[in-house]
Amino acid sequence: MDVPLNVDVYCSDGQAGRTSSVVLNPVSMEVTHIVIKEKGEAYLVPLDQILESTPHEVHLRCTIEQLTKMERFLRMQFLGEEELDIEGDLRRTAAESDANYWPYLTAEDNYQEMYGQVEYIPHHELAIHRGAQVQASNGHIGSVDEFIVSPTNNHISHLVLRAGHLWGKKDITIPVSNIDRIENDIVYLNMKKEDVQTLPSIKVRRG
Repeated sequence: MDVPLNVDVYCSDGQAGRTSSVVLNPVSMEVTHIVIKEKGEAYLVPLDQILESTPHEVHLRCTIEQLTKMERFLRMQFLGEEELDIEGDLRRTAAESDANYWPYLTAEDNYQEMYGQVEYIPHHELAIHRGAQVQASNGHIGSVDEFIVSPTNNHISHLVLRAGHLWGKKDITIPVSNIDRIENDIVYLNMKKEDVQTLPSIKVRRG
């Protein structure tokens, strides 16, 4: 099953946004959720809600109304200096890019409060966004385009790498056995750049 990023998502009653990232367990490589963005909102959608998926679009079992009642991925949160704590089984992490902040600033007695959007991610899991870096053992090699997931256990079977200009614009399919680890929006491979070139490739299907 393809789990593509930055493609249109359709609920049973209409178009409902686009995929922005996947949430996975970095130890087991099991994908648990996809993140759907729509009109400034983002929702954590369990993988079992996917009815059908292709490299170009995703179809969900739920209605648009049911989607809007799912766990929100982005929430407003006070951004202090201390590490954000744990609430229930969700870890709160501050968005790293300034472009992801929606700040409200006040100054009183030299004390400044700032609120911004944070990503709510299931504890012990992480989110991988489209365009996340892929690092071979000897340097940067491309970016994440999508994941291919086994329908039997929701574990990643392959990573689709957007190779860019390295060998012409194409996608390269990398088996999960060649993924060393995933952390902080970076996928680390256990192979060199020149070895990646020998893996099966396909023409880029999306712009």
